[in-house]
Amino acid sequence: MELVIKISEKDLVNSPAIIDVVKVLAVEISKNGSPVASSAPVIQSAAPVNQTMTPAVMQNPVPTAQVITPPVMQNPVPMQQMQAPVMQNPISTTAPTAQPAVYTLEQLSLAAAPLMDAGKTDVLVALMQSFGVQTLQQLPQERYNDFAVAIRGMGAQI
Repeated sequence: MELVIKISEKDLVNSPAIIDVVKVLAVEISKNGSPVASSAPVIQSAAPVNQTMTPAVMQNPVPTAQVITPPVMQNPVPMQQMQAPVMQNPISTTAPTAQPAVYTLEQLSLAAAPLMDAGKTDVLVALMQSFGVQTLQQLPQERYNDFAVAIRGMGAQI
């Protein structure tokens, strides 16, 4: 069986779900050897669609015992060869990057307090030393975000 489907760029723009319909059809053909009735949506196109279909060739006629041989695809298209249409103006898939939060000394102190109450004072002192300071007040403002990330990793709510 030969099945030719022509999809114009206009069809893709007006009905992007047509790609899903073609995929469902391809899966059904690869599973069953022929398209079957399914619950896939039917897409109507405003533009005329040219369809060329040739009837399926039955290799064995239907015997009197009613055993039906499914149609044979003469030139099946492997799934690896099927390609999605290329859009002229692809949509960017990168998420916009957010600016890092700006923390204050007061926010850092309030976030670190529960860690100290939980007995993590030694860990906090070691963290401050890794930043090259003895106290939180000595921490340079440009390092506040780095410190916030570090204490968040220790369980601080900031």
